[in-house]
Amino acid sequence: MGRTARERLAGLLDDAGAPGSFSAQILAPADALQVEVAGLGVVQTPVRGPVAKKLIAVGRPARFGRGEQTLTDTSVRDTWEISPDLVTLDGPAWEATLGVVLDDVRDELGLPPTTYRATV
Repeated sequence: MGRTARERLAGLLDDAGAPGSFSAQILAPADALQVEVAGLGVVQTPVRGPVAKKLIAVGRPARFGRGEQTLTDTSVRDTWEISPDLVTLDGPAWEATLGVVLDDVRDELGLPPTTYRATV
């Protein structure tokens, strides 16, 4: 007897690989990081509409590179970026987690121990 459509679909999905690849992937507890934006305070996740509008107000349209040029074109990149000097990363467990996460990233990338050593 033939396989059902559900069984054929399950078989196809079973053989599907994950799209893309990562040079490194490190997981950290969600509560380890707190993002604060100057003028807005701590940004809670998930980001809701009113907060997104405030973030856009302090941001600028994200630019992209095309050859030697740096351009802004929302048909290519329709997103916003916030200047790093307005963003502070902190959190109750951040200091305790930071060194471990950075050490893990270094190790996952295959960099030598002298590249970075956590001193937090």
